[in-house]
Amino acid sequence: MSNAERRARDREAARSRILDAASELFVSEGFSNVSLRKIAEKIDYAPATIYLYFRDKDHLLSCLCHEVFSQLCEAMEEIERTSVTPLEFLERVLRFYIDFGIRHPHHYRLALSLRAAVARQGADKHPDSQEANRTGLEAFDYLRRSLRLSADAGLVVVNDVEATAQTLWTFIHGTTSLLISVPARPHFPWVAQQDIIDTGIHIILRGLRPAAGSREQPAAAEPVTGTGVSRN
Repeated sequence: MSNAERRARDREAARSRILDAASELFVSEGFSNVSLRKIAEKIDYAPATIYLYFRDKDHLLSCLCHEVFSQLCEAMEEIERTSVTPLEFLERVLRFYIDFGIRHPHHYRLALSLRAAVARQGADKHPDSQEANRTGLEAFDYLRRSLRLSADAGLVVVNDVEATAQTLWTFIHGTTSLLISVPARPHFPWVAQQDIIDTGIHIILRGLRPAAGSREQPAAAEPVTGTGVSRN
């Protein structure tokens, strides 16, 4: 490995360490209560080191959110590419979204909850936030497109694709947010986490399917072929 390659690797490792520390502090202490100095202290960096990678706290938050949404997009592109039917694509998108939040609770809270609160307060004005917004909408578009493809194939009945996609998102976001906060509610008699996920998705998909004997019974399902993000 050359010196240039080693320096690039070390810079990427340092950047990732800063992002991980920031995400944990933003979630646990609140965005407004965390300074760049506090982030630096958590990982034993000099405060000036942070500025080698991020211009300010808003820039750091935007970069964190962009990376979370980019990970979602990469995974969902793979789901679309490997799904056999549009309905399988839809179900796998729903399941992956919930699973991602459970496996990465800090990043999920940061990108889907904390960032929205920061934006409402007018603190997230950094130009880089536009890139994070764009990537977030691309991640949502996989859900929208999987629903549209299923409807076009006659596998589900949808009168309004956009309203239905947003309704499905409220379900998976609510389920994810609740499940990652379960330890804070230890006295509720929870069933197994997977049972909640399986039951919820089963109810959603059953409710979308055409009624038996209706004219909208599905034709033979076609494999999913698209891999790009729709711009419509």
